Amino acid sequence: MKNNILSKFLFVLLLLLSARSSNAQYCTTTGAISAADDDISRVFLPGAFGTQINNSTSCYATTPQYMDYTVTQPGVSLIPGNTYTLTVDLSQCSGFFYNNACNVWIDYNRNFTFDAAELVTTFTASAPFPSTHSFSFLVPATATLGTSRMRLVQVEGGTAASIVPCATYTWGETEDYLVNLVSASGGGPVLPPIANFFPSQTTTNTIATDTVWINSPYDLVSTSTNTSRSYWDLPGESTLLPGYSRNPVAWTTQQYIDTAKYSQKFRYVYNRRGFWPVRLLAINTLKRDSLRDSVVKYIWVDTPSTTPKPNFFAARRKIGIGDYASMVDITSGGPNQWYWTFDPACNLCTTPPYFNNFFAGATDQN
Repeated sequence: MKNNILSKFLFVLLLLLSARSSNAQYCTTTGAISAADDDISRVFLPGAFGTQINNSTSCYATTPQYMDYTVTQPGVSLIPGNTYTLTVDLSQCSGFFYNNACNVWIDYNRNFTFDAAELVTTFTASAPFPSTHSFSFLVPATATLGTSRMRLVQVEGGTAASIVPCATYTWGETEDYLVNLVSASGGGPVLPPIANFFPSQTTTNTIATDTVWINSPYDLVSTSTNTSRSYWDLPGESTLLPGYSRNPVAWTTQQYIDTAKYSQKFRYVYNRRGFWPVRLLAINTLKRDSLRDSVVKYIWVDTPSTTPKPNFFAARRKIGIGDYASMVDITSGGPNQWYWTFDPACNLCTTPPYFNNFFAGATDQN
């Protein structure tokens, strides 16, 4: 009996935690109930990799006075351990300006709350208006990498202690902005993947734009952007060829072919003439917080009736001696045989050590 009660308790607790995790969001703020008096008129925050928030605004009549700029303004990238300078202009919207204060928070630990320790600064303003305020702050080295948020709350007559992240007040304004907490080698803001692959077309209602040779091994190539992992599936095939199996992928409700996970290409022998649906899931590198995109497109499988048109690309434009780059075939016309040649056939051909230019079978597709 005791074990049964404990099991039920743990089950209910797990459901509560799961619900909290899946529905996690920032607290709602109703902002000011009046459109008059004090207002935030500009926010400027230059960040890493050329990113910045630079948003100048004018008065608006709607209430509550809350603006969510996380979806309409570019985010700023901040590197933990680095120092940045925030500049804010505080103004008014009715000809009257009163003493006010503006608290600024950044959710450094990304727990969807603005903790007391995450208060970046407080700007205190008095006449004349508008007034410009700047503050340099250090992003904690312990900040959690990923997508986060900065919130500014300005309240007429407010103080650092009285202004809270979520509240209703009479005069002032609240604004939210997107912040990307990235590593020094992060290369810029966290961008969502865009899934795509070659060859493919979006519908079966048009003439086939390309052909995959029937009963011949063929590589579909991911051309997705902002992704480090790719998962493939053939949703029209309930039974896969020997050697292929499906397995769940974390944080999705779909299953993908395990033998093709993480791969930028998918090799399969298509044994039936006609259109085949192919599903590709593209994911970036933020683990459980990864952004993802899934697309279903179609390939036409047949015996090609036109001459192939050779084409390929490399992911790198400059290659050093002894360095390497993958050449990816994107030939149209449904080829099933490939022959690669290089001129010269090796680097440093006359001076040892010799480096072969090509490290795969000469007839491989990729």
